[in-house]
Amino acid sequence: MKSKTDKRFALRLAASSSLSTSSELSVEDLRAEGPSSRPLRAKGFTLVELLVVISIIILLAGILVPSLDYARTFAKSTSSKALIHTLSAGLDMYKIETKLGKVYPPSTGTLNTVAVDGAQTLVLALAGQDLLGTKGFPNGNVYDSNTSDPSFGPFIDISKTTISSPNTLKNFSWNGSGGNPSAPVVVDAFNWPVLYFEPNASGSYVESDNTHFLTPSRDPIADSGKFAAYIQDYRVANLTGGTYKPYNSDSYILISAGPDKKYGTADDVDNFDPSAQLP
Repeated sequence: MKSKTDKRFALRLAASSSLSTSSELSVEDLRAEGPSSRPLRAKGFTLVELLVVISIIILLAGILVPSLDYARTFAKSTSSKALIHTLSAGLDMYKIETKLGKVYPPSTGTLNTVAVDGAQTLVLALAGQDLLGTKGFPNGNVYDSNTSDPSFGPFIDISKTTISSPNTLKNFSWNGSGGNPSAPVVVDAFNWPVLYFEPNASGSYVESDNTHFLTPSRDPIADSGKFAAYIQDYRVANLTGGTYKPYNSDSYILISAGPDKKYGTADDVDNFDPSAQLP
């Protein structure tokens, strides 16, 4: 008969053998299921995923680009409105000056015997002291180029105002011959000249005051009939003649051509509202 000690030894031996066999099988199983038997997927995007991402980007660009263009145009229009207000303030300051006759500057004149348009007399009157060292139009529409005369102005801050010669503006064409294409003008946020008109004694405006800046093939108001209709204030009638008066018939008109760079269209920026002038 086996002793209790022998039985215990036999049981331990059997358990140890079973554990060893189990461990060997477990290792073999793990090896069989290792990386060599399971192909790994390469990292990155599939062609379908890339096409989906590209399509989304194109869609978003189609939505955002027009919005950005609109925001940019709106910002420039707002800047042009601010410029019109600045010029208006300068013109009112000019009129207060007693030695300048307490009148608004003319919208046609001469500089050193050469004719200049309204867009140019505007700059000469408001910024001539800084630009040329001379001042205004104390004698009708002849610009005073005598540096020994008393100083007047300037009436605008040229460091905050874009001023340039028409012949240096991109895509701008000087209409006709004559005039002075090198005389400075105020340029709006769209890099285009701001027009200035002063009414005559009868309260009427003349389109030819800026004739070199208005091109018939480009600008809807480039003839007297359309210009008169554009600035007409149908809310104020001349009771004696039965006709309507132009807007601002006792002061002046300022016109920025707006995004399309055409004077007389709906996107113009003015010191009046032409859209409200319809009867």
